[in-house]
Amino acid sequence: MTAATGGLLERHRLQLERVDVAIPHLPPGLAGLRIALLTDLHVGHYAGPEQAAHAVALANSLRADLVVVGGDLVHDGVSARDLTGTAAALAHLRSALGTWVVLGNHDLGAGASRVEAALAGTGLHLLVNAGQALTVRGSNLWLAGVDDVWLGRPDLARALQGAPGDAARLLLSHAPDYADTAAPFVGDAPALQLSGHSHGGQVRLPGMGALHLPPWGRKYPIGLQRVPGSRLQVYTSRGIGVTGPPLRFLCPPEVTLLRLHSS
Repeated sequence: MTAATGGLLERHRLQLERVDVAIPHLPPGLAGLRIALLTDLHVGHYAGPEQAAHAVALANSLRADLVVVGGDLVHDGVSARDLTGTAAALAHLRSALGTWVVLGNHDLGAGASRVEAALAGTGLHLLVNAGQALTVRGSNLWLAGVDDVWLGRPDLARALQGAPGDAARLLLSHAPDYADTAAPFVGDAPALQLSGHSHGGQVRLPGMGALHLPPWGRKYPIGLQRVPGSRLQVYTSRGIGVTGPPLRFLCPPEVTLLRLHSS
């Protein structure tokens, strides 16, 4: 099998990534919290709502406590039918603490108002420069979701407004490199940012890594990393769909299950 043929097939080989995240001073009730992350579906670009449904089925099989959708649900120019089909598929996500969504640059390219209208009434919770308090086994968790950094107007201060001082922060930003901006807002609080956007590069070569990475996805392009000089960690998923050519190489699509524990 040639590398090109393998790359065409690899984009269909959805994998489960299990990631343990050690967070200093994590509130006791959050130890063991299981978070499912789906991102970068890009329905409308070599993918239909059935690809979203496949990812949803995998995520539901994990029985996570919380589900996060990290943006780029659809692609620029997505049809109305594919948009509503994607929202309907994502509406089947299940977890005790609900499903929380942020938008990405391609969602805004497709029309933020269109995407928001499709999500309305589905039970999915959209966070655009907004926060939400959750209580887990007596401990406080604050979800803070920001607008897309590339085409939107992210405002983390607004999203963190009202967060209790003892709450751990779970930041939702489509673009991973926003973590450098977010870190000063977090300070010494227990915090983790979940992102997508980069697709891990889609094509990675041994000894070279990604051949191309987009703006705002170049410093923290894949996996779990710590922001230098900060307690903030950022996890960047390889995502589910593709942009550009329908090709992945040594960078398969993923659904992620993150488990929090105290270091």
